[in-house]
Amino acid sequence: MNVHTFTPGPWLLEKHGNDFWVLGSAPEDRECGRIALIEDDSTADPTDGIAANARLIASAPTLLKACRQLVALYSDVAPYGQSLVVSQARAAIEKATGGGTIERTAEDRARFSRDMARIAKAKESRP
Repeated sequence: MNVHTFTPGPWLLEKHGNDFWVLGSAPEDRECGRIALIEDDSTADPTDGIAANARLIASAPTLLKACRQLVALYSDVAPYGQSLVVSQARAAIEKATGGGTIERTAEDRARFSRDMARIAKAKESRP
């Protein structure tokens, strides 16, 4: 298993002019410089999502922690351990830590269909 290290979270987001800087929150991290610079091209449409992308990047350590907690809590609990959500959380962890991409397999699609059918049936049976 590859061990990848990254600047621990939480990460901070600062706006400098039209650009966004993602910084580590610890003083020693800030001295090392930026984690990411998201540049706002002055010709870009202001609604193109640059700020949203910057917020998503800054939230990466928190999202990774949440995925790890979800997998730890539900992996061994039937039927949740085999759910699409847990599978997607595992895939996101793998992608964030240097693995492959998040792709839905035929098994994931079948599981999703079963989960959706179960949810629809539960909704129908409600008074």
